[in-house]
Amino acid sequence: MRKTNIIISLLITVTMLTAALIIPATPQASAASGVTVEELTPPSFKYSWVNPHKDGLAKVKMSSAYVDHPQYIFATSENLEGLVDRTGNVVVPIWHSYLHYPIASSEDYLIVEDYTRVAKTLSLYNILDKSGKVVKELQIEYTHIDAFRDGMARVQRGSYYGFIDVTGAEVVPLIYTTARDFHSGLALVTTVEGDEGFIDKSGKWVFTYKCEMHSYSCNCYFSDGLMQFKRDEKYGFYNKTGAVAIPAIYESASHFMEGTAKVKVNGKMGIIGVDGSIIVPIKYDAILDFGSEALFREGMAAVRLDNKWGFVDKTGKVVITPKYDEVGEFKEGMAVVGKGGMKGVIDKTGKEIVAPDYYSTIYKFSEGLAVVIRDGKAGYIDKTGAVVIPLQYGVPGSFKNGLALVKTINGTPSFLIDKTGAVIVPPDKYDEIREFSEGLAWVKKGGLWGILAVTGSGGTTTAPPTQPATPPPVTFTVQATPSTVFVNGTETRFEAYIIGGNNYFKLRDLALAVSGTEKQFDVGWDAETKAITLMGGMPYTIIGGEMQPGDGIPKRAALNKDIIISLDGKIVEITAYLIGGNNFVKLRDVMKLFDVGVTWDAGTRSIGIDTSIKYME
Repeated sequence: MRKTNIIISLLITVTMLTAALIIPATPQASAASGVTVEELTPPSFKYSWVNPHKDGLAKVKMSSAYVDHPQYIFATSENLEGLVDRTGNVVVPIWHSYLHYPIASSEDYLIVEDYTRVAKTLSLYNILDKSGKVVKELQIEYTHIDAFRDGMARVQRGSYYGFIDVTGAEVVPLIYTTARDFHSGLALVTTVEGDEGFIDKSGKWVFTYKCEMHSYSCNCYFSDGLMQFKRDEKYGFYNKTGAVAIPAIYESASHFMEGTAKVKVNGKMGIIGVDGSIIVPIKYDAILDFGSEALFREGMAAVRLDNKWGFVDKTGKVVITPKYDEVGEFKEGMAVVGKGGMKGVIDKTGKEIVAPDYYSTIYKFSEGLAVVIRDGKAGYIDKTGAVVIPLQYGVPGSFKNGLALVKTINGTPSFLIDKTGAVIVPPDKYDEIREFSEGLAWVKKGGLWGILAVTGSGGTTTAPPTQPATPPPVTFTVQATPSTVFVNGTETRFEAYIIGGNNYFKLRDLALAVSGTEKQFDVGWDAETKAITLMGGMPYTIIGGEMQPGDGIPKRAALNKDIIISLDGKIVEITAYLIGGNNFVKLRDVMKLFDVGVTWDAGTRSIGIDTSIKYME
């Protein structure tokens, strides 16, 4: 009888796994998850290479044999580049040997050579906005123009360099023999006499500077208002006037990232702030770099001591004792850790959600799920560590817009699944599927490219993004909020401003104000997607500088159309303005996300933030 039960159980298990791997004929939606996908443009483009969409445009390549281009473009069999829109149609002609795209997230404009206007000797260029629209035709010829950086583009004519701004005005004359891009309002240049130094955006000489480092390692740019320098084999930092802000006392030093820099003394590593104060004690063997943009992820830095890794917070406090062979960055409140070649998952308290003793590989969490791999088979777990999609795939991808790109063990072409494991686009539909970006994915069939779009609850539409205004961006004056603010009945001082009848606060101030309540949330930064991340139900991680009261003085504000904010992995819409270098978000937008009540007492002119009641419009 027991043998019979075992056989029946095995048959049921095999049947379930087989059913999970059955590929429907032409499914395009999942009733379980509500994610729907449509073929926005059927495979019909002869592009030789495609890049993901960014700001509604994608850079593509095409053999010049298929390109209808002016006869004076030198092109035989080389691949030329252009830009296409969300439907794959050409916006910037595919005539270019190289295009600087995507545009840096802080820039609104790009430069392209204009082949429709024949120049006498050099080249003519156009300035385009993010929609590909020409906003300025430059009438001056140049040998070369670089991409915009910090609102300025380096231009070259012959052997000399200068700069233009986003209006095309030549604001820095072409009188320098070398020039680096602008960063934080300053650029390093060399005069014909051989003098090196920094100029501002008006071309004014700010201070003389000679880099003692090798040219390939010279971080000659400012970050957080400071720049690394080397003197007598030690490293320090200058401020933007050229004065020494932090003395040259370190054996090595990184550039500043989000107000922090990694330094070394006597072979040990630590982290300092922009004022030179020690944030993380200089006692660790190593500190993990998360790319080139941050030492902390979601308020946590990875440190190594005695060959073991752990985490410290932004006060330098050890939050997770070094005990792991390897660690990854925190994302969505979770980090991957390793011991003895096996991987696990911990939360911000150090609790092991998944012990590092079963899976050989675990990816970072994305949209609440993480890839796990054992014995060459991949599946997905949730934040409790539970397997929500069985380990049955050969090549897994992380979830984006509610979908993941996977392959079966036997190496079928890629296909798309939703968070229930249901197949949304089967492997026989296309020869190749690329990952989603801005809710769009390139697909290939018979050598031709098309585009898929997520149109359901995956979180996108086929409409193009809002385009920037003509340069320069419009700013206006805003007044400090005159109202008194109460948080759960307690008067609380914020820096806040009133715009269009709505109140705008710093996002981190709001997170700190409700931390410790049932509607608390944490705020982080995802460098990969350049997005602010919100994590519901998590206590707020203090980074310093929160809850500073304003000075009551009117400020200049500009709508921040580039800000990306996600809640538990899904993009959300929050109106934000840049004021004094900080993002201020609409109070009601944020409170609505977390169902926090917002009240208004006209008699006392007071705003109430109440976590005990539901949000109401």
